[in-house]
Amino acid sequence: MEPLTGFLVGLGVAAAAAAAVLGTRYLLRKPAPAEAPEAKPVPTLRSKGGLAVRSRGELMIANYLEAKGVPFEYEAKVAGYTPDFYVREHRLIIEYWGLIGHRHYDLKRAKKLERYKAEGYRVIGLTPRTVQNLSLNLGKKLKKYFPEQFQDL
Repeated sequence: MEPLTGFLVGLGVAAAAAAAVLGTRYLLRKPAPAEAPEAKPVPTLRSKGGLAVRSRGELMIANYLEAKGVPFEYEAKVAGYTPDFYVREHRLIIEYWGLIGHRHYDLKRAKKLERYKAEGYRVIGLTPRTVQNLSLNLGKKLKKYFPEQFQDL
């Protein structure tokens, strides 16, 4: 069996029929990149307090904030974006940068940071590496806003 025939068999009858009508060159083209941004995954993980979040990193942060009694909003609308966590009382944004190092993601991250700064928000950014030690990488930064909750640091 030729590779192309095997490919069409794998795609099924509809693809084989389309190939017969259109010619195989149409089926072998890569699809054009989508213009719309990728949809965020549906929140499926639950924090100890019952908050639905989208990633394990966000889950770790939510559990930490809940345990420390830090009042926050999840994905509140702020400066035209929906940061992961927003502490309204201090205009403080906590973002989990889970895909840092990916070009498109890093460009979007830079735009967000620029906008947050321009509008006077404080930002704490966490990565997959820094989220592993939240006491050091988040707790010490939150201590100046919530001294009672972070006395142990």
